[in-house]
Amino acid sequence: MIKMRVLFFVLAAAAFACRAFEIRTVPGFNTCSYYIKSQDENAAKIEFCQKGKKSWKKVFPPIYDNTRKEYRGSIVHLKENTHYFLKVTGKDGKSKIKNFKTRSSVLPIAETVVLDQNNFTGNLKISRKGSAKGYIRYTCAPGFVLQNNGKTPLIELDKAQYIILENMVLSGGDAHAVTVYNSRNIHISNCEVSNWGHKGVQRFDLDGKFYSDYGPKKIYDDCYNYESAIEVKWSNTVTVEKCYIHDPVSHANSWFYSHPTGPCAMTVSKSRKVVIRYNDFVGSDQHRWNDAVEGPGNFIPNGGLGFDSDVYGNYMAFANDDGIELDGGQANVRCFHNKFEQAFCGISVQGCMTGPGYVFENVITHLYDGAGSGNQPIKTNSNRAGKYAVSYIFNNSISTANETEFKLQPSWNIVAVNNIHTGMSTLARIPKHKGRSENNIFSIKTAVPGKGDIFTTEKVFKNDTDGQLFLAPGSPAKATGKVIDNFTPEGEVDRGARPDGKEKLFPVRPLRFTTDTSEIHFTNLDKKCTVTAKLNKKSSPLPFEVRINKAFEFLKVSPMSGTLEPGKEFKFNVSIDKDIAKKFRYIRGVFLIRTKDGLSRPVSVYGKGIDQDIIRPQTGKGKFISYIPAENSENTHDLKVVADNLADGKKCLDFSTEKDENGKYAVKKSVYHFDIPEDGVYSILLRVKTSFPRKSHDSVFAGVDNEEIYNCNLMTTHTNKWKWQVVKHHSRSPMAYKLKKGRHTLTLAPRESLHLDLIAITNDPAVFEIW
Repeated sequence: MIKMRVLFFVLAAAAFACRAFEIRTVPGFNTCSYYIKSQDENAAKIEFCQKGKKSWKKVFPPIYDNTRKEYRGSIVHLKENTHYFLKVTGKDGKSKIKNFKTRSSVLPIAETVVLDQNNFTGNLKISRKGSAKGYIRYTCAPGFVLQNNGKTPLIELDKAQYIILENMVLSGGDAHAVTVYNSRNIHISNCEVSNWGHKGVQRFDLDGKFYSDYGPKKIYDDCYNYESAIEVKWSNTVTVEKCYIHDPVSHANSWFYSHPTGPCAMTVSKSRKVVIRYNDFVGSDQHRWNDAVEGPGNFIPNGGLGFDSDVYGNYMAFANDDGIELDGGQANVRCFHNKFEQAFCGISVQGCMTGPGYVFENVITHLYDGAGSGNQPIKTNSNRAGKYAVSYIFNNSISTANETEFKLQPSWNIVAVNNIHTGMSTLARIPKHKGRSENNIFSIKTAVPGKGDIFTTEKVFKNDTDGQLFLAPGSPAKATGKVIDNFTPEGEVDRGARPDGKEKLFPVRPLRFTTDTSEIHFTNLDKKCTVTAKLNKKSSPLPFEVRINKAFEFLKVSPMSGTLEPGKEFKFNVSIDKDIAKKFRYIRGVFLIRTKDGLSRPVSVYGKGIDQDIIRPQTGKGKFISYIPAENSENTHDLKVVADNLADGKKCLDFSTEKDENGKYAVKKSVYHFDIPEDGVYSILLRVKTSFPRKSHDSVFAGVDNEEIYNCNLMTTHTNKWKWQVVKHHSRSPMAYKLKKGRHTLTLAPRESLHLDLIAITNDPAVFEIW
């Protein structure tokens, strides 16, 4: 009897242990989030298996949130519209299985509404509700463009359900072209959006942002910001795919002035199950994004994309801040198979407030904002993060001419594995950080690498300027990566964005054709280049159209349309209009080879319009600039004048800090006088360069007239490259100085080591932005 009672107790305990795991799955198209309720960390093993297969595969370990008493994690690299099983095994050996099915791209249609001049008058409000058995589809009549007077969005979805917006061309809108609020199961596919937002006036007397007019403004609060082609708020299960978003009316200021604000292709706030895939979000130097995708709510547990969201197969270019902000909740938010280009930062993950977030298998190139400055490929500046949140950064390939940083924060659990970065790691500066760095490759050596990290001068990429970053033959990244359950192959692993070694093109898309390059560099504007496309042999003929932003008027491609034939090569001729190109210092553009279903292959174009470096930019009629050579200080100081062939007058001031006999930094002041022709608002700029390590050398002490000198942070400078930087006023905003007509005094002193060759006083700082 006693033995029977013991056996009953054991069986009951095992059953209880099994019941203790409450499993919830949230499938995406090719991923799945899982949440396992458990009062204790008693899950010993978590595995998944495709239905019909015999072998169970390990999932990458989840995080355990002791506050919510749950495990959270993701399964990746799944097949669409496919059944799977998730198995959780407790420490007692008992298992519980949950089945799930990934989403299908094929949606049932119950009704189609065709928009034309008869039923669209500038604004469409949608609050209708379809069902899972039948969506309500909105599309446009052939050739019809949705337009309005710019006073309202073109389309507003509010409390709508099971709606499709497909095959539309939208031109116009107020702050947004399309808004999606409080809605569920919304699908936006193959739409083109342009010409939304407000142009604004750039206020150099404030902080360089764009405002509605020259009247009194509250700095930052009154500027134009968060103006997006598509805005998603408080919504669930929203997919935006195969859209071409370009040429907003507005333009984001760069960090040359202050934190960028301005247009975005998308904003996503406090939403769940958002999928952003296969889109082209293409800004330009004339119409830079703030962020291509912005996530308001950076430090809110459900902010930004929030929960269970995927961003993959996208091309995002020309942002003055981030390619994308994943900041916020990041609970099972996954960013992969994207290409980011021409942004100040690539992917921002600060702060990860809920987690876990996953950034893996992305290509990031040419980290520059409109002013020529670059920062972090994976942005982790802030230490603010959730108690149990983790950011996983796996197998990304990063190449940029800037010496950008890859860093971990001390109190934030960031795990970086198998990445390649042709820049420097600052992991060594924070050796006691909470996260870890393993098996990464960097090209600039710092003091202490992470576990398995290497610093190499060997050729890692076959070609740094092919836009793809394929590994070179014999690359130290080949077959040296660490196996990561469910994220990499189980055998040999390459470091970087292609752990499986296959030379797939980025952004990764289900396209039937390839191109021989993704990037063209014009060293001679008289030269013509070709791009060769090739369609799969087994494919049917594929019609295409070349699409180019309006802002890229210098870029010429022919033919602009045609049909790709199976197994045959098709050549595109690419050239630059020299007369237009001479308006610009840099030629930076993109053209898309786009199919009717909205999938495209982007090709970047680079060159130089003004083939010289102008040390002293000049301004137009009615504007004022005065230059002062740095060595012309009007007081005696001990700072050295040194030779530099690229400096103004081939000499500059060694503006370095030195310690006195007591070990304190000696403040050595340089005093300059300048004359102002009339009362007004003026900016002061310094032409500086600095030496390695660049990031810790970006400030001086400055003061005008009788004010005390103050710590002035300059914008990012480049090692061994001269660059103009704005001296920010000590109140931080405004950035400019209100000065009376007559003589004034500027006092400078070194704070961190740099070189200074020239000082400028002007009421037209914009002419210095890219020099």
